[in-house]
Amino acid sequence: MPKKVRRVAAPEQEFTPDPVMDIPHGAVLEIVGSRYFPPKFDEESGNLWGAMVSLRLKVLDDRTADGDDDDKEFSDRFDLKFDAEVAKQHGIGPEEGAKDSNGKKLSLTKFLKAAHERDFNPEQQAALLDENNWVVQEETKLANLLACLQGPNWELDLDNLQGKRFIGKVEPRTGKKQGSFLGWESFSMVDPPKKKKKSKVQQAQEEASKARDQLTDAEIDAEANLALRDEEPAA
Repeated sequence: MPKKVRRVAAPEQEFTPDPVMDIPHGAVLEIVGSRYFPPKFDEESGNLWGAMVSLRLKVLDDRTADGDDDDKEFSDRFDLKFDAEVAKQHGIGPEEGAKDSNGKKLSLTKFLKAAHERDFNPEQQAALLDENNWVVQEETKLANLLACLQGPNWELDLDNLQGKRFIGKVEPRTGKKQGSFLGWESFSMVDPPKKKKKSKVQQAQEEASKARDQLTDAEIDAEANLALRDEEPAA
């Protein structure tokens, strides 16, 4: 589901290491900042850097009695994917039958993560640097978050993400870089929408109420007498 990605200026902030947090039960989080990074070839190494989005997240409530992680902030990144159809059109991708280090079929995403500028001709390089060719792919971490915030008709508009709240797991980074990140399948809404469809219990209650409204006074008195008789203790 390709969506238009808007580009915004990055807020100027002094760099400080992100806190290391572990909130497996999920915290109430707010998006307080966003930054978009366009695709590029590194000037020194020539390696391809794919387009990505970075979100700054604040813990509003860690949902614990102590609240030790409340008000802490951290950043997480969300990689965009190069459009597979565009890749086919330009002949971009691994050779037929290529395998990754685990012996599995080499995907386009893994191929591009290890790609170098010299691997592509000028036309392919231009396609890779075209921001319109980088999309939010369904069933990815970013798609899951957008679906949580906006529903099935989601789209990526960084301006409209500011201030949005959700519940998500926070996990500690285990690599060289200190910090925390979101569990990618853990997102849920803070305020779920009202149900359009009534439950079976609600429907049954309404039907019973309507049926009772149609009873005559005599029928209602008869029901009351039966109820009183049932409540009388056995002789």
